[in-house]
Amino acid sequence: MAIYIPNIFSPNGDGVNDAVEVTAYGLSTYSWAVFTRYGEKVFETNDPDAVWDGTHRGKALDPGVFVVHLQYVNLESGAEGQIVRDVTLVR
Repeated sequence: MAIYIPNIFSPNGDGVNDAVEVTAYGLSTYSWAVFTRYGEKVFETNDPDAVWDGTHRGKALDPGVFVVHLQYVNLESGAEGQIVRDVTLVR
């Protein structure tokens, strides 16, 4: 099992680190969500190809630290788990 969640991204349209994407191997299922530091959910998906572009309801969010919460099921063992990480949005 391998999971990668970036810790910083810059959705400025330059084609480099413009979105947060969860890269995972060895999981049978997973879902993830992004929250503000106040606990407001700004993104949620169970689509492994989905990315978060730093927007909420069509509006660009201000720079800051957000929390990514990933829930998963390990393909090999069937064990459920979760990972919580910070990601910083810079403009």
